[in-house]
Amino acid sequence: KSIRPKGMIAGGRRTTEGIFSALTSFQNPLGKTIAKTKLQSYSYTSIIDILSKNNYDSAFFQGTSKETSGTGSLAQKLGFKKSYGKRDINKRIYEENYWGVHDPDLYNFAIETTKKLKEPFVLGINGATTHDQLLPKSVKKKNYVLDEEKNNKLNALSFADAALEKYITYMEEKYPNTIFILFADHTSGRIIQDTFSKYLIPFAIYSKNLEARFYNSFISQRDISPTVLHLMGMEQPEEMTGSVLMQLTK
Repeated sequence: KSIRPKGMIAGGRRTTEGIFSALTSFQNPLGKTIAKTKLQSYSYTSIIDILSKNNYDSAFFQGTSKETSGTGSLAQKLGFKKSYGKRDINKRIYEENYWGVHDPDLYNFAIETTKKLKEPFVLGINGATTHDQLLPKSVKKKNYVLDEEKNNKLNALSFADAALEKYITYMEEKYPNTIFILFADHTSGRIIQDTFSKYLIPFAIYSKNLEARFYNSFISQRDISPTVLHLMGMEQPEEMTGSVLMQLTK
């Protein structure tokens, strides 16, 4: 049901690297992040800045601490007007995992906070459930495979996917013009030997107002902002280095 490429290459191995590449369409320093370095003080053109100039409100949500690796401060540096982390989420259904609150609690908080934003708005959401392999104690584990570690990962993915489906269903009913940009922020933790596969991440653009289409091309996180701007009928700034997915070979 989505617009999707053959594959997407991550812009880095950490959350801050993925956020920077996705929002600015710019390359991270190889093997490094700009967060908490002098590079963070430079001026970058982000898609959030562009949308803000077009009267969009904005907020960034993460299930971990918003101070982790400078993610929350970087999100604000790149244009988000508000930034929230696990310490802001008081109403919860589940206990935390090692990293922070589970995705259902994060989405519920995002939904309630979004009600206070003025439309139109742009949101960034970075979940914590798949940062770990643990389900909440009240959730029964399913048996997908015999390998225990892999089974734990699949259970975490299944739990996160169910929460995402519930969130999207709610949001598209309440805000029917919403475009959902779905991708992994990075690939750290994947046990894959070759460099190409190590940096592959899932990516899809979904809206019930957009025709689903597959593009037989590999793209990078730098292509996210140009592609979204194209869908919204906006010009891509010259400083953005990515390409528009729809203008690549089908």
